[in-house]
Amino acid sequence: MRETDTDQDLRQVRDQIDIWLTDTIVTRTVFAILFIWYIISWYAPLGIDESTATYWFLARANPSPGWILAMFSHVSFDHFLANTGQLFLFGAIVERRLTTKQYLTFLFTTGLLTTLVQVLEYNINGITGGMVGASGATFAVVTFALVTLLKTSNGNLFATTSSTDLRLGLILAALIILTGQLLNDFTTYLSFSQQASGVGHLTGMILGATVAILYTVTNDTHLTTTQ
Repeated sequence: MRETDTDQDLRQVRDQIDIWLTDTIVTRTVFAILFIWYIISWYAPLGIDESTATYWFLARANPSPGWILAMFSHVSFDHFLANTGQLFLFGAIVERRLTTKQYLTFLFTTGLLTTLVQVLEYNINGITGGMVGASGATFAVVTFALVTLLKTSNGNLFATTSSTDLRLGLILAALIILTGQLLNDFTTYLSFSQQASGVGHLTGMILGATVAILYTVTNDTHLTTTQ
């Protein structure tokens, strides 16, 4: 029995899903950790008061464990979904290129550095509030993926290898996400979230793009010397 074009497309989609599941072991593990952390922090009876929770889980101007632990916390389920959604959508692209150790180091380092940069802004501007969330790391993932996708397109964004090639869609999604967030963070009249950590987000984007460029340059150099 001859396989129809629709059957071939469905088979390619199933194959891509299988590849995605294989390539997102670390990403899905990180999601599970963040989800468990969210459930515990919001619904488990921890027996601690608000000031203690703030000290441990909120990154503020003064040094505290929150400088590290804030990246695991989220202020709402929407906040959690926004960050983990970006991680799910683009994490496979990063995970496919970095080793497990490199990817985990990338996530932790970008999350920590973006938090510290945001805290530095708090100190400079005398802001007494605080921040939580993994958005610094997830925006680093989005920009790493964007740079990588642009590199693999070889200057032709509209070239597709098959009817199930999602590269152009992912590039457009990344550009929309990054542009929308920057407009929100730095353009008052277009802001949909007044409490966003703009400096931390921008730092994450810069770090992600920088690591991606270094990766592609190093990888291209390696390929050239081994040919």
